[in-house]
Amino acid sequence: MVIPLYDDDTGLLVLAGTGDSAVDCFEVSTSEPFLSQVSHCLTDMSTRGVAMVPKLALDVLSCEVMQVLQLTDNCIVPISYQVPRKHTGQEFHDDLYPDTVGTTPAMSAEEWWKGGNKQVEKVSLNPDKQPKLKAPPAKQVAAKLISGGSKEDPARGSTSSSPLSTP
Repeated sequence: MVIPLYDDDTGLLVLAGTGDSAVDCFEVSTSEPFLSQVSHCLTDMSTRGVAMVPKLALDVLSCEVMQVLQLTDNCIVPISYQVPRKHTGQEFHDDLYPDTVGTTPAMSAEEWWKGGNKQVEKVSLNPDKQPKLKAPPAKQVAAKLISGGSKEDPARGSTSSSPLSTP
């Protein structure tokens, strides 16, 4: 059985056959030639399944445009597709990465059940345009775990020698 994986953003099509050790990558075009082979990867083990890694997990500073995980009998093998570029160090290439589907839902489940139909917003893969996650200071996390994170009766005190409680 052939397993197709298609990336609509880049037009790349990966074909892998169960029981086969080859994984092929093609570029799909609207003009001739409609399919152009980009890569023919021979692996050491037979394929049982393949999956595409989410775009937001790619190493875009190394020009990685796709990553596929090959499931074999014994392990999972990552197969990376990179575009060779001459560059100094790590830099982002806008021409390789069109905006892609983000992870924020376009609507709630209730809106969908009422018949709503919206497209998920697209996001840039440029690391400089990614939102920076704010982590709470470690002291606040530790204080919460020690004081507010316990369900024990404060009048009785803790019977544990650890300042952290278990659920």
